[in-house]
Amino acid sequence: MHDYVIIGGGIVGLATAMAVGNKYSGASILVLEKEQDLAQHQSGRNSGVIHSGIYYKPGSLKARFAREGNRSMVEFCREHGIKHEVCGKVIVATKPSELPLLDSLFQRGLDHRLAVARLGPEQVREIEPHVRCLAGIKVPSTGIVNYREVSAITESLRPDLLLIAPACLAIAWPALVASIRVQKSSRSVVSTTSWYPKNGIS
Repeated sequence: MHDYVIIGGGIVGLATAMAVGNKYSGASILVLEKEQDLAQHQSGRNSGVIHSGIYYKPGSLKARFAREGNRSMVEFCREHGIKHEVCGKVIVATKPSELPLLDSLFQRGLDHRLAVARLGPEQVREIEPHVRCLAGIKVPSTGIVNYREVSAITESLRPDLLLIAPACLAIAWPALVASIRVQKSSRSVVSTTSWYPKNGIS
């Protein structure tokens, strides 16, 4: 029996398990993943970008979470030795009609307190020689990372890497959830089509 059951072994599910484990020390946590490994869907099949949040409306939750997520992801990678790069990115206008949009994005960057910088065509070519444009913006806080590697660290059994106490965390796959029943005691019973704890905890 577990205190918390989290369905899905992608980065959201694993991050939730880590947050619950940090908040409720000693709680028994079970992560169920239907596939043969972790991060097999969106978490492992994306562009691998650590986003800056420049595209989101200033003051919105998306903008706030993107900026906070950017900082926390870079800190997480540095702390746990996960390969990543804060390489920045360049947004460009290739025709006159795009220049007002570029100006608007630059202002958004300032509103988000990002260290954005305007670039002329020659400055853009110094960064990316194959780009031809009228103007550009440099967004230095954008980065790249392999989110499968980020997800994989949660299941590591190395004492220096495991982010939740081994006695409190179980990860099981393939474990497809078939049903969820809420009992009168307010406890939930989760049924799966298979069961195989990966770290020996049941």
